[in-house]
Formats: sequence, C-alpha cells, structure tokens
Amino acid sequence: MNPILIEYISRFKKPESIQFDQFFTQFSLSDYEDKLPFLYDIDKFCIRLKEAIDKEESICIYSDYDTDAVTATGTMYWGLIELGVKSEKLDFYAPDRFTEGYGMNPEAAQELSKKYNLVISVDCGINSVAEAEVFKNTNCDLIITDHHQLTGLVPDCIAVINPRLSEVYLDRREENKIYLNSSVTGVGVAWFSLVWLAYYLENETKDPKFEKKRKNLNKLLPFVAIGTIADCQSILEPTNRLLVRSGLSMMQLGKCHNIGINEMLRQTGTLEKMTQGYRLSSQDLGYVLSPILNSSGRISHARLSISVLLDNDETKVIGLVEQLIETNNQRKIMVKDILHDVELEAKNQADQRAQVIWLEGEWNKGIIGLLASRLVNEYNIPVIITSQEDGKIVASSRAPEGFSLPDAMKQHSTLFEKAGGHPGAAGFSALPEKLESIKTALISSLSLQGKIYKKTQISTESKAESILPDNLKPYLLKKNTLYIDLEAITPDLMQETLNLDPFGQDFPFPQFLFKVTVVSFRWLGSENKHIKIILKNMQTITIFNLDNEIKESFLHYSDSLTVWLLAKISQNTWNNTTKLELIADKIWHE
Repeated sequence: MNPILIEYISRFKKPESIQFDQFFTQFSLSDYEDKLPFLYDIDKFCIRLKEAIDKEESICIYSDYDTDAVTATGTMYWGLIELGVKSEKLDFYAPDRFTEGYGMNPEAAQELSKKYNLVISVDCGINSVAEAEVFKNTNCDLIITDHHQLTGLVPDCIAVINPRLSEVYLDRREENKIYLNSSVTGVGVAWFSLVWLAYYLENETKDPKFEKKRKNLNKLLPFVAIGTIADCQSILEPTNRLLVRSGLSMMQLGKCHNIGINEMLRQTGTLEKMTQGYRLSSQDLGYVLSPILNSSGRISHARLSISVLLDNDETKVIGLVEQLIETNNQRKIMVKDILHDVELEAKNQADQRAQVIWLEGEWNKGIIGLLASRLVNEYNIPVIITSQEDGKIVASSRAPEGFSLPDAMKQHSTLFEKAGGHPGAAGFSALPEKLESIKTALISSLSLQGKIYKKTQISTESKAESILPDNLKPYLLKKNTLYIDLEAITPDLMQETLNLDPFGQDFPFPQFLFKVTVVSFRWLGSENKHIKIILKNMQTITIFNLDNEIKESFLHYSDSLTVWLLAKISQNTWNNTTKLELIADKIWHE
C-alpha cells in the first residue's frame, strides 16, 4: 500500500490496531457460523416471532422517517417473508415528521394495538417507555429493535433488541460471548435479529429449508449497506465495514434483488455508468441513493420511500421512484432557497470564533439537519439549528469528532420534551420559553467538550503549516485533508485510494490540498460557471461553481496563474469508458 495512504489510515486508527484485511475482506454469513454476535433479549425475539409465524398472526413494522429506518423496514419486511410470514399478514407504519415527530407515540401505539397481534419497531423505540405501557394493556405485543442511546428506563415489553444494552447490562456480560458492536445501525440490528431468528427456526424445526433461507438473508445486504452509510455510524468498526462492502459488491455484480433499489440506480444514471466500468462506492450510497430515500420523510411522508422498497410491481415501482426523485429535487430547491442566509450567519459566528454555531429560524424542520451537516463539514465545530412551528421548537444538531451531542443534552434533560441521537447527529424538541436556557446550557457543555478533546490532541508544526497561507491553515485541522505535491497524486495512488472504500463516519473520503500553476483552461457550461484547467504535465482538473472573484481572475488570465486547490478523486464516465480524475471543491489565489 502507498505510504501516503498508510499514514492517512493511521490518522483515524492507531497504527498498531490497523488490520489491513478489514479494508478489503468481503462478508459472508459463514463468518458468523457458531459465533454470531450476541444481542440481549434475542431469545425472546425469536420465540415470539416463531409463535407469530406458526399462528399466522398479523404483524406491523413500526418505522421512522430517515434512511436507516426506511432500509431497516425493507430488511425486516423481506426478511420476515423469507422466514415464513405471509405478506398479507405483514404491514408497516411510519410516523409523520410534521404532526407526530420522531419515534413512537402513544396515540399511534393505541391505534396499532387494535389492528395487529405484534408490533416490531425498527430504528426507534429504545426510549418509548410510555408507548410500551400502552401495549401492555392490549392484546398486541411489542418488540423493540433499535440502536440509539438509552436515556432512561428500558421499556417493558416482550423484547428490546439494542446492541447498546451490552453497555447497560455490564453485570450480565459473559466473557465467552461476542456482543454486537454498539456502532451497528438500526438496519444492521434488524438484519442480525433476522439471522438469529433463522438459526432459531432451523434448530427448532430441524427443517433443512431454513439453512437456505438463512443464507438468502444475504440478499438484504444492499439495504444494510445504504442504511449504515446514511446513519453516520463508524465505518471503521469491522462489522459495519464488512456489511457495507458486501452490500456494495452485490449491487456492483448485479445481485441486488430489490426492484426499488435497482430502479433508483437506473433512473439516476448510475446503473448505466456501472456498465461502462464505473465502480459503485459508498459515495453513491451516501450522496445519491440515501438523499432520495430520505427526501419523502423530510418534506412529505416516509411511506413513499418505504413503498419503493416494499412494492413488488415493477411498473408501479418505476412510477414511485420517479415521484421520489422529484420529491428529492423539491428538497434540493428548498435547501437552496435558504442556504445563502444560513451560510452567511454561520460565517459571521465562525469569524467571531464561536465554539458552537447556533441558528434560529422558521425553516422547514425536515431540512435543518441537512443544513447542519453542511455547516459542520465547513467549520468543524458543533452546529445546532432550531426551527419554531406551531408553538414548539424542533432542533437538529451535528458535531465533528471529539463531541457527544446526546451527552450534552443528557446533562440538561429537564429542559427538553424529547432529545436523543448519536454523538455526531442528534435532535431535540422543546417549548419556546426554554430555548434561551437550552442555548446557554448546550453551548457551555459542548464548549467544555471541545476544550477537553483539544487537550488530547498532539499539536505539531508541520511543513504545510509553514508554507500555507493563513486562510488555508484551518483545512489542516480536518483529518481528511492531505497536504501533498500534485506529482504524488499518481494513477496508482488514485486507484489505491478508491480501493479503501467504504468511506464514511470516522473514515472520510480524503481530500488533497496542493498548489499548481495553470497553463491553460477552458470554460464549461452554458454560463461559464465551471472550468477545466490544464497544468504543465497536461493533467486536467475540473472546478465547479467558481465564485466571482476567482472567475474574474480567469477572465483576465494572461500567461499563467498560480492557485491553491482542494480536490478529491472522482470517476469520470464518458463514451463507454471510466477514468479517474481530480475534481476541485475549492480554489484560492496564490
């Protein structure tokens, strides 16, 4: 492996802990023969599901509205059908983001308990104590599968499947058992629960068909790959890494059996590129498929996205995907309409050396999480965006490495109506009169977290810091920025970089910072918004969306122009050929 990439990996993992085979190994169920990662209550899950299958009981999957929940619903739905549940006995429910909010709610629980014998939550429910109480007084049982952090008591229901419970039940841990890692997402928890169920049915019934059915659960790995990348959980965790690599491999080889996923690949043009040498990557999952699946839950209702994954009528699915992609286009327009004002205010706060970016407005609460993600990537500090609607505050927050948003919220739990999430992505709802207290409390807690984390980081003067202009030095604070000579970015390095895929949480796609002299260039696009520059060695680099100042420099270009570029490797598919090239995200004058 190229020494540059070995150094890059060591930024995210201690060198002595790096197992390079984890970056390249494919996944198989056989890897878990006789050592399937343990989950608390999984025996109760299996016993109750076998009873439901034997009695042909009605089952409802209680979902949520993000990509992890949507893919978890698809996984649980098709997995249960594979293991014996009849499709007419299986249904799903997804709450409305705007009228019901995140997770389970008592009203929905009451209604579902009248219609079904069993409700199984996916990617939600770990803190649904009140909802569990509703089910206890009905003829409908509740099983919770989730991966979020527990903030109070464990709900009292048939089974609670959550890998984080191994951190709660420390006194019950057994040394001879391997426990499922707490970084596994909601869709991953659903998939492993089904694998456990398959083993249980195989052992209980002695029917050899369940061995084949168990292996058929591999067909669900494309769901798992998409949901895992989308939910910002550690892609350095070996289980997540193997699950994503395997799901990607299945899609690349044309072994994805889901009509909806295949149709999304087709309608986005990704499938056509794959026939021309394009390699499907975690970037496609995170920036193409996931936003599409996420869009309906953000601005309308998640049932559209779920239907895309559950419907088996190819003609109908084509129409559903068209509708879903149009929904995503509407979402993009909504983000674009408010992005300028949000970015301007965020820049003002960052320029004043704010420790936390805090924004308030009356924006669509379905898109504030997207805005927070953009800003945390730009400024590398926690971002909290609140929106007020119908007399209630809803907030989305994002944070870089070294912070834990749920821990900050947990310290002030009495201020919130609801709060929770992951270390790097969380949210809350609250009454307007509590907002100033929440702002003061969270900024204080997160600022303290930042100071503690900074003390753990070793600061050394690098060659880059002595050379770079002051305005570029903040980019070196981002672990995924490699200061490098352009000559070092060889075709072999570019290919080896792509071979490290999947990238994601805790292991982002690398970006290269370097200085070049432009020999010539040509404009791209009808309005000259983009440009392709040609360098001394005739290498070309494409730059999109030039700002006015840089554009003016090229308009007055004479013999040469020296610039700094921040660029990433990209696959360019054209005329039945795919080649690797550099795409610059940012450009600065010398």
